[in-house]
Amino acid sequence: MKCSHKMLNADEILEAPRPAEGPKRRQQSSNRPSPRRQSHSQDRHILTDSSTASSKRVWMAVVAAMVVILVGGGVASGVLFSGSGTEEQNSVSTGSGSTSQTIVSSGTSNKPSSGSGPAKATSSSFNESYWEKIRGDCGVPRIKPELVTSRIVGGTEAKKNSWPWQISLVKYKDYGGGYIGVGHTCGGTLIAPRFVITAAHCFLNSLRTQVTSNPKGLRVLIGAHKKSELTDATVAKISRIYHHPKNNLATFTRTKKIPVYDITVLKLAISINPDDAKPIATFACLPNPGVLPATQKRCWATGWGKTLDTGFEKVLKQTPQKISSEAACNKFYGKISYDVHLCAQMTSMGTCQGDSGGPLVCQGDDGKWTLFGATSFGPNPCAIAPGVFASVSHFLSWVCCHLENYGPCAKVKCTMPT
Repeated sequence: MKCSHKMLNADEILEAPRPAEGPKRRQQSSNRPSPRRQSHSQDRHILTDSSTASSKRVWMAVVAAMVVILVGGGVASGVLFSGSGTEEQNSVSTGSGSTSQTIVSSGTSNKPSSGSGPAKATSSSFNESYWEKIRGDCGVPRIKPELVTSRIVGGTEAKKNSWPWQISLVKYKDYGGGYIGVGHTCGGTLIAPRFVITAAHCFLNSLRTQVTSNPKGLRVLIGAHKKSELTDATVAKISRIYHHPKNNLATFTRTKKIPVYDITVLKLAISINPDDAKPIATFACLPNPGVLPATQKRCWATGWGKTLDTGFEKVLKQTPQKISSEAACNKFYGKISYDVHLCAQMTSMGTCQGDSGGPLVCQGDDGKWTLFGATSFGPNPCAIAPGVFASVSHFLSWVCCHLENYGPCAKVKCTMPT
């Protein structure tokens, strides 16, 4: 199944604005040997099975393809991965395409190197051992995930509640009489008792001219496994929406530029306690400021996005993704900046529409899972090139402006963009 989005010519993919240089970043070390660079024909996006086209054909397809922003609706310079297209028969029409809906009873830098190997870590003024102590009890699921190589586009079903920081951002409608409608639109990551990180483009209006900060009609599902179902899940209202003030989501369609600063913090109206029996929830760890995972490190992406007829359509899916270098990613997109972006890929595996805002997490030597990316956009069709994520470590000083001194943010200086 192909993504239903308008295609761009190569000369329509224009230069993205170069973001102001952020804090110096240091890359995590890796003990793995430097792998050989993969050919273009091997680069795929998480959620979809791709054909075995030659390197030349894949390259031509990527150049011709519009970037896919993983939320919904066709866009001029990309396809966002947030629930677009007609996914199920029981769907409700929205401004960004049809989203699946279930009616239920309410009674129930250091940048990665340009080569294929990991870059050397540089000195940092931040004390890592201290960071480990202050970031709190995070990144350790009660139920361990089964790390089976699989695809989201074609993704393997995740073990229930094994990615307990994964949330579903849903359209929510109260029909009265004890019945409500729930429709999945985007993913996100629980990072604190009342806070979630997701993508700014998940809040675009139907004309793609504005990202709304009005939480009306939106809810967050915590602890869900089946898409748009409330069984075992907790429904949380959103009290505040904080979009990064420098995001270009309201103009990127018209200007045909790569999306930048595609990150949003949600404040929930309730507090989530990981010790409660329901929902089964845990916070993902926040990364050390300015640190990126090593190139070729295997991380994992999860979501309820499109699988392009590869199965497991209605349950949470998982797929491994290896961190790409900035140079490798730019062979496909041309204007990616690791000042704000992070790319990852795995042969024939990738994120797709409906996965927007969801987590890219990497496991450290201590066994804890850390959030390094929020799913932003990718190629059209899905899985033929690296997926692009908002780099959480780059935005941490801004994120911490909203987390009210939670955990490590008590020691991270709030920096608002100017």
